[in-house]
Amino acid sequence: MLNRLIRSALPLRRRHQIRLLFGRYPAPLREHYPDLAMMRLRRGAVVFDVGANVGQFAESLIAHQPFADLHVFEPIPEALETLRRNLAGIDGIRFNGFALGNAAGCRDFVVRRFDEASSFLDLGQRLREGVYGLDFGAERTITVEMRRLDNYVRESGVGAIDLLKLDVQGYELEVLRGAEEVLPRIDWIYTEAQFQELYAGGPTFDDTFSFLHARGFDLLRMTSFRADDDGRLMECDMIFRRRGAEAGRGSSGRPA
Repeated sequence: MLNRLIRSALPLRRRHQIRLLFGRYPAPLREHYPDLAMMRLRRGAVVFDVGANVGQFAESLIAHQPFADLHVFEPIPEALETLRRNLAGIDGIRFNGFALGNAAGCRDFVVRRFDEASSFLDLGQRLREGVYGLDFGAERTITVEMRRLDNYVRESGVGAIDLLKLDVQGYELEVLRGAEEVLPRIDWIYTEAQFQELYAGGPTFDDTFSFLHARGFDLLRMTSFRADDDGRLMECDMIFRRRGAEAGRGSSGRPA
């Protein structure tokens, strides 16, 4: 009864804040992306979740910083609807049902039966051969609106981005190329990287590293390594920080 009263009286952001204050962390959510702790995001930190799917990263992010200013991007209509339901208890989130890339317009997007592998790109050799017994077959092709991140930032009046998270199935460099104007105003980038050809024409981990390093970002951590069924390294997550970025700064400048 008490728990129901608390849930009805307090929004989820506030409940997470109280849990954090007393050290009662929502562990299952925080531990899904534990590396968020190193960023020490403060109240008002602007976070872009690009390729949000159904909210796995967003829920973990709010468990680390309940008062982040969160923008989510998910082009698959069914995933976006589930995302809205999953994050319904978190007020102030900006939901965007389009994709980000290096050009404005519309493009064909393949929705796969394992929807987390949906992409603008064809499957690469590794996924064509199969992995983990997952079904990567194409379910349908939809037309998706694409925008550039730098245009979205300008139109939305966003001053700076504390964290840009990319989970876009081989489209990482296209999103980053569409963000050239705002890269100097991004503190952290959390992105997937592939060691094998998962998506045709997608960047390898060294392509992503070279692109960001040349633009003032240092690689701080490689995490969540995933191997294929033969034990060969397949992909991981890479965490970059812009040189000179102030640790623990929220874009609002307000204290945590």
